[in-house]
Amino acid sequence: MTIYIYAEIVFLINFAINTVIMLLVKVLCRHHGKWWLLPIGGAASALLYTIALFILPYSFLGMPLSFVVLAPGVWLAFLSKSERGIKRFAINLAISYICSFALSGIVLVVGDFYATLLNLIIATAIALAIIQVAKKYIATKALDKKTFCQVRVSLEGKEASAIALIDTGMNLKEPLGQKNVIIIEISALEGVLPKEIKEIYISNKQDDLDYIAKSFEEANMQSRIRMVPFRSIGNNNGVLIGFRPDDIWVDKVHRNDIVVAICDFDLSEDGEYKALLGALDT
Repeated sequence: MTIYIYAEIVFLINFAINTVIMLLVKVLCRHHGKWWLLPIGGAASALLYTIALFILPYSFLGMPLSFVVLAPGVWLAFLSKSERGIKRFAINLAISYICSFALSGIVLVVGDFYATLLNLIIATAIALAIIQVAKKYIATKALDKKTFCQVRVSLEGKEASAIALIDTGMNLKEPLGQKNVIIIEISALEGVLPKEIKEIYISNKQDDLDYIAKSFEEANMQSRIRMVPFRSIGNNNGVLIGFRPDDIWVDKVHRNDIVVAICDFDLSEDGEYKALLGALDT
């Protein structure tokens, strides 16, 4: 019996599967590189596999070959500056192998190994769903280990809450009373901040001390204003606008020694937390 192998079909199937593997690696590792590199990596691995299929003896074909040709594709898919390096490449490659095994298993459950496009789409959707469940489980475990905490801020009868990352390396103190500082994104404080304070950020007047003082006075919060100096990469003399809340709770424990510093930028790239808290004085 004669078996016909069509190079374009082999290439397209492998291209689709390899690109999905690159996508899974990107999601799992939270890479922020260029998306268009993923199909380039998938195409490179698919092309190498297709060529090898026609020039290598049958005994060399199979899963080992798939692993070998996957390596150049992974390298091309994650060429962004932040993702370069031998260590990064080794991690990406190891996770791509795991994803390859997992995806093959899911495809086998869904349908024939030489899957149709529909089977591949279903397998990808299942894999992404499993990743999301795993990420939530890991986040929950992190919460249990107190890597994160729940904070609740009360100001003039209004309350706001947020998940805070506990960063023991952060040692911000409010200069006047040497109180602990919690940095909270302005979006998480939307429900408690007066419109006069919000206007500071809307008008981009965070560096105008006169405007800040006037805004707090108009909001009848002049006695609450606190300016918190901080240092960060690329910013040696930064200042955050802060305020003294009525009450604040950290994991249901009431504290009266914490000043809230407002930030107008994202503390977490994926929105996992909206606040940053250092080690609290006991």
